[in-house]
Order: sequence, then C-alpha cells, then structure tokens
Amino acid sequence: MNRPNSETQSDRVAQASGMVSVQAECSLGEAIVMIEERARAIDLTTEEVADSVVDRQFRFSIRS
Repeated sequence: MNRPNSETQSDRVAQASGMVSVQAECSLGEAIVMIEERARAIDLTTEEVADSVVDRQFRFSIRS
C-alpha cells in the first residue's frame, strides 16, 4: 500500500482510532483497544487493521 513518505504507521493508527471512536461512539483509548482486539481476532497487526479502517474496508459498529 503506497502512502506519503511523511505518514508513519503510528499516524495511521491515530487516524484509524479517531474514525473508530466516531463509528463506535467511544473514547480514543477504547477505539485503540478495539483495533488491537480486532487485529488479534483475525491474526493481523494493529497497523494492518488501522490501514483497513482508514481505507474503509473495516467499520466498527456503535456499541449497544
């Protein structure tokens, strides 16, 4: 996946956590945990899940 040189993996995780926070109506800390849990559940890295969130391949539902 091509990204601008200035964009780091932590930038993608930060961007994804913001997106998940809005999608799931949760705090940024909770969003990061959700990303990490999804990564473990499907055997991907946190960065891979973050990339998928930013690329709109993964979406997190509003919690009930």
